[in-house]
Amino acid sequence: MQTLARRSAVLVMGLVALGLLVVLLSTSWGLASEYGTGSGSLAVFAVLPIGAAACAAGLARPGRATAVALVGFVVVTIAGLPVSAELGQRDRHERFVAEDASFTCNGPNAEADIPAEVDGAFHVPAHPAGFTLYGPVSSSQVGCTAAIHGDDPAASFAAWRGSLLDTGWKVERDDAEVVVVDDGVRLTLYVDQGLSMLNATAVDADVCADGRATTHDDGRVSAC
Repeated sequence: MQTLARRSAVLVMGLVALGLLVVLLSTSWGLASEYGTGSGSLAVFAVLPIGAAACAAGLARPGRATAVALVGFVVVTIAGLPVSAELGQRDRHERFVAEDASFTCNGPNAEADIPAEVDGAFHVPAHPAGFTLYGPVSSSQVGCTAAIHGDDPAASFAAWRGSLLDTGWKVERDDAEVVVVDDGVRLTLYVDQGLSMLNATAVDADVCADGRATTHDDGRVSAC
């Protein structure tokens, strides 16, 4: 009876250890995928599955197999944290690249359908590696604005500045903002609230802060 109870306890504690390990590694992957964080902040929680595994080993029959199993579990736990974080960060990077490549102002949730030449202007400059577009974060009938991934706005601004200047478009500004124009489309790079932003709009559009859209008598569309 005692042997059966002991075996049941070993099984239960073993399952608890495995469950805690799965939760720990899944959380590590999820945080890295969503926020780009490493596994260091979760290292302290490794004691939970390791502790449960140690309890299972203490209840099991002493022997080499038990010791090897416990050591193997500890190694998998400790090594699994950075590996899961690396996989999560890789997933994050791939997601950002895919989002950047397919960026459009005219997505399924778009508030307005902007001209194709304005929408396509986001893909005229080369997109610097590590500083991908996402959004749109704002839009009107004449254009929209994409935010740029990157923890350092100075670095993302500098990278995209180079791409805009390399387009060969006419440069209207090159200071705190970079503005280039070509064929009725204006691209504007600027920093707002710690994020680099890229706006594309029609050159003949009068853009106002409130974003209202109006069609003029001559057929020209304006955001004012």
